[in-house]
Amino acid sequence: TVFHSNNDKEVEEKVKDLEDGKTMDSQMAIFSGSERIYKDEAFTGSNLVAVFGGAELDLTHAKFTKDTVIKAFTLFGGIDIRVPEDVIIKSRSAFIFGGISDDRKSDQEKGKHTIYLDAAGGFGGITISDKLKK
Repeated sequence: TVFHSNNDKEVEEKVKDLEDGKTMDSQMAIFSGSERIYKDEAFTGSNLVAVFGGAELDLTHAKFTKDTVIKAFTLFGGIDIRVPEDVIIKSRSAFIFGGISDDRKSDQEKGKHTIYLDAAGGFGGITISDKLKK
């Protein structure tokens, strides 16, 4: 059974619009770990893959000038995404024995920019938080 969220159609349309002709960072963790920290850099989007490994994407100090896309896939692995408190995340996902966990405490309706998260995988998951890494 596939469960759909209220954002599925909107995310699908925005992902198509925003990724056309755009340069997106790529991060792969296959039987390993990978970490990318943005420090006062513009974030234009990302492709994340974690297979039998883990990937971390820290956007807490990234510069957002417009809405953007994160495409993520995990299989027997995990992806951690940290975002600033003033960023909205809208997602669509397709997981088997896994999913997305949104641990943010901030008000999600008052964001300045939106990240459209297109996620899929199996036996793994994605965690979203607005906390700095300790």
